[in-house]
Amino acid sequence: MWQLWQRLAGPHGMVATLVLVGVAGALLVGVCIYCVITGVEFSTFVREPAAIHNFPPLDGLLSHAGVMLWTATATVCLFGAFLLRRTAAPPAVPRCFLAIGLFNLVLGADDLLMGHEVLVPTTLGISEDVVYVIYAVVALAWLVSYRQIILAGSWGLLVVAVGFLGASVLIDVFYPFQWLHFLFEDGAKLMGLSVWASYFVAAVTGQLFPAPPARSASSADTTAHDGAVTGNQSFAPSDRTLPSTPGKAADTARASRHST
Repeated sequence: MWQLWQRLAGPHGMVATLVLVGVAGALLVGVCIYCVITGVEFSTFVREPAAIHNFPPLDGLLSHAGVMLWTATATVCLFGAFLLRRTAAPPAVPRCFLAIGLFNLVLGADDLLMGHEVLVPTTLGISEDVVYVIYAVVALAWLVSYRQIILAGSWGLLVVAVGFLGASVLIDVFYPFQWLHFLFEDGAKLMGLSVWASYFVAAVTGQLFPAPPARSASSADTTAHDGAVTGNQSFAPSDRTLPSTPGKAADTARASRHST
């Protein structure tokens, strides 16, 4: 059975399957233990919130979209780190994407479970502002540690993304629940996450498939000049008279003898 599973999954599929199935199994066991200890029904953790609390299924749509963007970014970074370990890239490159991929997973879980707003303050006694500071320190440490890799890519997208996300945090901290608060805060957050995901897709793709080195202007001009010369030589009409065919030469000879 094990050999059949190895044959079906392949060497790389076996590792991914073991990791993902292991995480899913641990989560399932943990939820079961929690339900036994607290007496909470197991269906509470497997049914959709809209079905449990009887609210419209589109409620929180943009919030769910943000969680999906966090998860997609984490997937791109983690899978890119896995592939880059098998290339000639410097070891710092896969470490860069591994670190930010795990950070994206944490941020996605925080966004999904209202971590910095409810879960962490109520369970760990850490205020929301302290959580923001911790996230900022982690992000800054990543930027400083891997600045050379970041600056070698499309870092302009990262600046735009951080600007949107920073604006969302500032609105949430200094202007909570005021006029158009949700539009500006969550709108800036969604735009920032979209650009954030785009940056890491471009960064991972650029590392896996680097662009060929650009040719210098003089080299390009020389190549174009050589191509033009070759084209002139190939297609220029010839001044030499084309030789006559054997049949035409014989007809010309007979006509000359007849006239004589």
